[in-house]
Amino acid sequence: MPINSPNWKCLNCADSLNCIVFGNVTFNNPYNRITTDGGKTWRTTYIDSNYYAKKVNDIAYPDTSLCIVVCDENYYLISKDKGETWCKKKINNMKMNLHNVHFYDKNNGVMQNDLITFITSDGGKT
Repeated sequence: MPINSPNWKCLNCADSLNCIVFGNVTFNNPYNRITTDGGKTWRTTYIDSNYYAKKVNDIAYPDTSLCIVVCDENYYLISKDKGETWCKKKINNMKMNLHNVHFYDKNNGVMQNDLITFITSDGGKT
């Protein structure tokens, strides 16, 4: 594996055609590949350097209109367009690591850090 290859961390699919895989090229550089044809072809969508989060830990892709990637230091990346564009968000000011994310549908889900479980019913807006 080349030195700059991503350390793939998580894969999730919204349906049989739309999937996304996330990893880290470096500690602060998340990297992804998406498919919209069931894995026949994959392409990279770039995350603007202003949105770099910490290390990627988990991903939820409950619907093509929502993908959430949880990272260290309570950061998460959110996409509402099949992973084409990303926005970085942070839950409070604690420097704990978000480890897990699970969504039951495109509105309702949970994220967990070292001490707290965060619940959302609006697709990760709050």
